[in-house]
Amino acid sequence: MRTVVDRLAGSGDHTVEAEMLKAPSARTHAIAIRVDGDKVEQVTFDIRTKRIRVLPPIGK
Repeated sequence: MRTVVDRLAGSGDHTVEAEMLKAPSARTHAIAIRVDGDKVEQVTFDIRTKRIRVLPPIGK
């Protein structure tokens, strides 16, 4: 599930973003992207997964 990173999580004293920054990387994924028409660059990103409790928005 994907959610907004500024939603409160856990006991309500931190955000989803803060919780996910603590999660270890499950794997690294690399993809090639085309830049400026003909130049190809490879980028990598970390996949992080963690089961967390996401609280409803404030005011709802």
